[in-house]
Amino acid sequence: MEAESKVESRSDSLVQKDAASPPPTKPETTTSLPQRFTVFKTETGGVTHVALGQSKNQLQNAITTGTSAGGTHDVIHRTLTLHAGADPTSPPLATAVNRWTTGRTVKVDLAGQGGSPPLEVTLQGHSGVVHPTYEFVLRIGGPDEPRQIFEWSGTAGSGIKSAIGHKTGWKLCNAQGEVLAYWGTKYGTWRLTGDFAFVGKGATGELGQQWQSMTVVSSLMIGVIMRSWVIGVGR
Repeated sequence: MEAESKVESRSDSLVQKDAASPPPTKPETTTSLPQRFTVFKTETGGVTHVALGQSKNQLQNAITTGTSAGGTHDVIHRTLTLHAGADPTSPPLATAVNRWTTGRTVKVDLAGQGGSPPLEVTLQGHSGVVHPTYEFVLRIGGPDEPRQIFEWSGTAGSGIKSAIGHKTGWKLCNAQGEVLAYWGTKYGTWRLTGDFAFVGKGATGELGQQWQSMTVVSSLMIGVIMRSWVIGVGR
């Protein structure tokens, strides 16, 4: 199938590192992130940041962002970290780093979760006729399972409207075209805001905790990148 050949041809270029220790023989079924959440502005210890949760009184995971200079030419990098708890000092589940000068390539470090070792994965953006797309490749299941490709693309209509209440936004699909998540955000705001929902197989937990973390942190970083294009901010 064309979709399967697409997966194989892009797998090696997108997946940067698989740790040596084998992952579980079956996908994890524990859901570590809310199936549906909103990104809220909040404050912890006098420091304002953002966090995700089902409501502002049920915040579950802090999100911290920043910029730094690095590399031989002192290139500016944008970083976004999804934390394991509502406190921004809690351990990271995933950290995404995006070079400002190459805004469509994002390196993501995923923490070891549910028996799976830490991973480094690439989120790669591509130009589209109307809307850019972003894709990543991740192995789901045991070491003998093939890597699978997942793609964020623009969407509009009843699907995203019923899932998160937005008329337009992003959907994440697998190579078979199944929708696994929706993400919608407002690009004109100073701070990152938005609504997210896992749907279909994405909502069952069968794809594993690392897939959940990668899906959420990639959607958030896409929001940061798109906002920077619209209003020229990097956080």
